[in-house]
Amino acid sequence: MHIRQAATGILTQTRLKTIIVLFFTLAFSALLTGAAAPGTGAKNGAVTLIRGQVDRPAVRPAQSRILGPTYRPAPTNQAESGPVPEPSLFDRLTTSAKTYLGVPYRFGGSDPKRSLDCSAYVQLIFRSTGIELPRSTYGQIKAGNPVEFKDLQPGDLMFFSTDGPGPSHVAVYLGNGQMIHESPPRVQISKVAGIYREKFYAARRVLPQ
Repeated sequence: MHIRQAATGILTQTRLKTIIVLFFTLAFSALLTGAAAPGTGAKNGAVTLIRGQVDRPAVRPAQSRILGPTYRPAPTNQAESGPVPEPSLFDRLTTSAKTYLGVPYRFGGSDPKRSLDCSAYVQLIFRSTGIELPRSTYGQIKAGNPVEFKDLQPGDLMFFSTDGPGPSHVAVYLGNGQMIHESPPRVQISKVAGIYREKFYAARRVLPQ
């Protein structure tokens, strides 16, 4: 009788311990299950977050910037850039002179749309600067002031004796050993060398200094 009661007591204690262990196991499992955030488990292939990891939005790396001088466009209006200087008389003269490059030569010609001779050409281009010259080489050689060959400056008149004594041809010195003139077959730019150096007769300075 006493042995049966003792066995029954031991069995009761064993069941009680089992119930207690089972209770704590279930409670601990529930605690772990509740600690996991929804949607962060491994279900459906999702990666389980490690405790302490913060789910932050992705940050794009800052684009590199090349440091250098700041570009500033040049001023485009007169108020910013100041007044534009007017072209010099020589600039106006050469602009006008080169306009007629290729116009055919004809002795006595005076129409730039058809033909010109050397003195009519010189008279025409100087007129564009406001300077009026005589029509012939004999008249033009009296204008302005005499200049030695070694002292030639751009814009000076150059005279040549190509047809007997006296000035029979006229040209305008451009500088750098070049001149522009109306000479057969057309208005052209030539070097002051060879026959032109040999036939040089005189020079005159007409443009104001």
